[in-house]
Amino acid sequence: MNIQTKIQHRRSVRTYTGEPLKTEHIFAIKHFIAELRPLYDAKVRIEMLGVLDSNSPVKLGTYEKIAATADIYALPLSMVRLAPSGHNRQEWRVVKENDVLHFYKTPSPTASIDTGIALCHFVETCKELNINGNLVFLSKKSENGLQYVVSWVKKLSEPRF
Repeated sequence: MNIQTKIQHRRSVRTYTGEPLKTEHIFAIKHFIAELRPLYDAKVRIEMLGVLDSNSPVKLGTYEKIAATADIYALPLSMVRLAPSGHNRQEWRVVKENDVLHFYKTPSPTASIDTGIALCHFVETCKELNINGNLVFLSKKSENGLQYVVSWVKKLSEPRF
């Protein structure tokens, strides 16, 4: 089984089948949500979303942006998107600059672990696809409230004589 299959078949709350929930399951979920009490007097809002049709102006996630890249990094970035994270926050960001991808994280306490898992998904998928490169620390500055983590630099093919 390859890395892509393993990642895609991981059990996750973000694994959708497209099959509608049974009425009794919807009732049980709504009842569970109604009984929840927030911790530390925090205001919490939880909603169940219905199925969105393809014409809906609401977009969930970044899949469309990743698929639109249509380059060698489309699949590794899709595997990054599927990486698990605390509270499903996905507190990492990737900025592509030519053949260099810069990874950033939010300053949250769990972001380092979550970003490490996402990086693992990226690197392992690149290895499997024979996309050669290295993780390199460049002198990038943090920006927009995000902290620089590391950059992926694609290796150029070795000249053959």
